[in-house]
Amino acid sequence: MEELEVATRFIRSYGELELSYPWTAPKPALIFNPTVGYDRDVEVFDELAEGLGKKVFPVAYEAHEPGLWVIDQAGRFFYLHYTGGYFLGENEYDALAGALHGRHRPDAEDFYV
Repeated sequence: MEELEVATRFIRSYGELELSYPWTAPKPALIFNPTVGYDRDVEVFDELAEGLGKKVFPVAYEAHEPGLWVIDQAGRFFYLHYTGGYFLGENEYDALAGALHGRHRPDAEDFYV
């Protein structure tokens, strides 16, 4: 999987940060670690990237409801879960605010080109 400049910037800012959602405290629920997710089938990443028309890279892991956060070349965040792919936000602030406040996650397919 090719490294993305936008992912590198995000990881330099948030790498190794662990956040607890209010309902999971004191256990970390969101772990910003770019080394997670590689045990998943590459096809999952490829399918999302192809649909979005942009490369994607994993940047975080949700432990309470196992799933991966990925960032695309445009800096948008998506969530890969066993139930499908979801849009998290246009940037890290939007994605974090939505996650911490339990905002609805639209289907990633709504953002396919």
